[in-house]
Amino acid sequence: MQTESGDNLINLGPLFPSLSSDTLILTPNNRLKLKICAAWGEQQANTVWHQPEVQSLDEWLAQNVDQQARLNPEWPLAHKVPASAPVRRRLWAKTLAHFDATHPLVHPGKTAEHLDQAYSYLTLWQVNAAHFEALGLDQEQLRLASWIEHFQAQMDSLGLYTLEQSWVALLEQGQAGQSLPDVVLVNAETVSPLHQCLLDRFSRQWRILHTNDKAAARIERQPCIDRDTELAAAARWANDILTREPGARVALVDPNLGNRRAQVERALNRVFEPRAHLPGTPRYTPPYNFSAGTPLSSLPAIHTALLALGWHRDISLDQATQWLLSPFVGWPGDQPLRHWLASWLRQRQTDTVSRALIAQGLSLAGQQPQFESSAHPIAQWQAWMNGNFGVATSGANWGARFLQSLQACNWPGPRPLDSEEHQQVAQFYQLMERLREADWLGQHLSLSDALGWLTELASRHPFQPQTPESPVQVLGVLESTGLHFDYVWIMGMDDHQWPPAPAPNPLLPATLQRHLGMPHASAERELQYCQSITRQFTCSARHAVVFSHPLRDGDRELAPSPLIAALHEKETISPEPVQWQPAALEWLSTLCAPPVSAEELAQLRGGAALLQKQSRCPLAAFFEIRLGARRPDPHNPGLNPLDRGNLLHQALYYFWLEKPALSSITAEEQDQRINAAIDKAIAEAMPANRQRLYQIERGRIRLLLQQWLEIERQRPPFSIQALEQAQEIKLGPLPLKLRIDRIDQVNGQWLLIDYKSGSTNTRHWLAQPEEPQLPLYAIALADQGKPVAAIAFAELRQKNQVLNGLGASLPEGEIAPGIASVNEKTAGAADWSALLDHWRQSLLDLALALTEGDTQHTYSSQQSKDYLNHLQPLLRDAEQATMAQEAP
Repeated sequence: MQTESGDNLINLGPLFPSLSSDTLILTPNNRLKLKICAAWGEQQANTVWHQPEVQSLDEWLAQNVDQQARLNPEWPLAHKVPASAPVRRRLWAKTLAHFDATHPLVHPGKTAEHLDQAYSYLTLWQVNAAHFEALGLDQEQLRLASWIEHFQAQMDSLGLYTLEQSWVALLEQGQAGQSLPDVVLVNAETVSPLHQCLLDRFSRQWRILHTNDKAAARIERQPCIDRDTELAAAARWANDILTREPGARVALVDPNLGNRRAQVERALNRVFEPRAHLPGTPRYTPPYNFSAGTPLSSLPAIHTALLALGWHRDISLDQATQWLLSPFVGWPGDQPLRHWLASWLRQRQTDTVSRALIAQGLSLAGQQPQFESSAHPIAQWQAWMNGNFGVATSGANWGARFLQSLQACNWPGPRPLDSEEHQQVAQFYQLMERLREADWLGQHLSLSDALGWLTELASRHPFQPQTPESPVQVLGVLESTGLHFDYVWIMGMDDHQWPPAPAPNPLLPATLQRHLGMPHASAERELQYCQSITRQFTCSARHAVVFSHPLRDGDRELAPSPLIAALHEKETISPEPVQWQPAALEWLSTLCAPPVSAEELAQLRGGAALLQKQSRCPLAAFFEIRLGARRPDPHNPGLNPLDRGNLLHQALYYFWLEKPALSSITAEEQDQRINAAIDKAIAEAMPANRQRLYQIERGRIRLLLQQWLEIERQRPPFSIQALEQAQEIKLGPLPLKLRIDRIDQVNGQWLLIDYKSGSTNTRHWLAQPEEPQLPLYAIALADQGKPVAAIAFAELRQKNQVLNGLGASLPEGEIAPGIASVNEKTAGAADWSALLDHWRQSLLDLALALTEGDTQHTYSSQQSKDYLNHLQPLLRDAEQATMAQEAP
């Protein structure tokens, strides 16, 4: 009979006599049990065959506990229930709070986990008072004993027990007999003293059997430069084998798989599925399968559900944006509304988002015809949340409420789910049902407690999709134990990681743990364990076993583990150079786009910014103006430069609104006007949740205005001709709407002013203007016969405050200090009139270039190139430079 074929991952040869008899076969985990049953079934030639007795060790013990409870109603555990891990952790936390109420622990949750593990170790290793007395009781051990006593009292009062307690009770109650089975414990590495006693009591005889008893044909050691190179080499090795032998069974084993599953998956995707990350690629089953699951809470569908349930309190802007843009909530057709809400929230620069703020946004959206119908369902969900999440209740009731809340926001969304998403949602529903476990504690939960319980369940629940068997298995050390493949690659076998450093339980005496051989208690025990595992690895494949190890980790040099150092060493693998594959490319010229049509021209809205963009870079202007590309709007927890500039601008507007003559007001009156102007500007701009930021900004603006008005007082007498004056002009076919900050009248001449909170340069008005606003306004008013004599930036910076401008040839300072007369040296034009003519032509050229589709990939300056860096994914300067160098 063939003992290994097809997709079997178990060598049945050593097990065959036991499988063919009435021997009970026990496995350390359920995974190995299923593999044995599947392999046995595949070996049978008949359609019906004898099913062997195969169980996991925990399953067999639970069966014995249940049987004892049914047969003996007087048994102490007959009317109790097993406590789940979350229940145990909370009882330990209550114990800690009881004893340390005045001096709470820094990390009570972590301490509760250590306590649960310590209690399990003490029970499994049958530690009694004599063990502690032999070591000499100290304060720490007495405190641990008090904690355990309090925990056990809580468990008894609630009618709960731990699995370890049930095994002790089973051992005390059970009876040996002639009808007990023979037991084979398959591929077990560590059998605790309690388990040994249970096997002695409930079996006629038992033994440990390792199914992998023959070394692979080839065993090698593979050095790699670093961990990333090691991952890439393992992925290529597996792919090469499957290319050469499509039916081969391959395993990649990583001792640290739980912590770096994402890196391993990326390495495999680069080799096996290089196009998997591309947009539009549907989800499908890859040719590899992971034994390590992903925390359910980290998956998008479940993360969205937890965000929705957590909105009983304020959440961060990023969380609110994630929820609004998630495909797992909402109703058909409401995506534009949710995108609008996300953009509206970011524009408000808020740090946190409350349901009240969302209600405000929905109210504004509802006033827009396109959002009127889609705003109603979200508003209904918000109202449901307001009315149903206030009162503490049982865990079972919270599970029902959470389900209703998710249904109210149409989770998991309007689109059909794929297979994996269906499995994720189904498992999350099961976790919500498990909230009833909280009722075992005999008290109601608040909303925060219930959501914390559910979040903990989801974060500790590994999601493993149900998929067909894959030719490549990616396993951790424990999951690989006992399995047999054609080829196995074990990575991470360096001296730092294998054997790992000991990690004894911090609450138990280290001497006790070492003496009894508890898990991870000492370097000696870790060495013995890893020696045994390494021997099994050498027998885990038929053809080849490769042990790989990195030679460095960052700046730290590594050596091979002493357990594999003597193996035949292959040549060190270095990172592979990038390999470019030829592809069919479609070449498009970016020198010219289609001209702006009449329909498109009617949709173009803007002012000087349209020409500014065309001047900086025609190709970037095409992307922004005609294709709608825009600068990302990242959330800034403080006031960004635009906020500060707008606030300063509005304060100046309100100060000059009554057009005061500076010479006629006192310094005290000026300060009063400054304060009043700032108050109005802040009241107009300040969101309700950013008062403190704006109050801090108030002092900075007051100082700037005081300094600036001292400069204004040094000017010749002037009056305010206009503030925020709008102007519409047309350059060629392009209509523009302009607005000027301020127009001053000095000796019958007009000075146009644009406020700037950054540095300025009048050269940005020359040649092809990069700052076209003031030149546009100047030619518009000059063409109307207005006495425009100069334009100027009002530069209001902490370091420098000055008027910086150009004007007609007048005596120095006649209009204002800082206004240079136009000549060939200052402006490249003979006089002011010639400069106006230059602007008329150059700005018309920009307007025509924009409407005629000029999209040359050039920049007006390095500053413009830096400013447009956010468009690099479209502009692709690096590729342009490379192609220019390679061109013949």
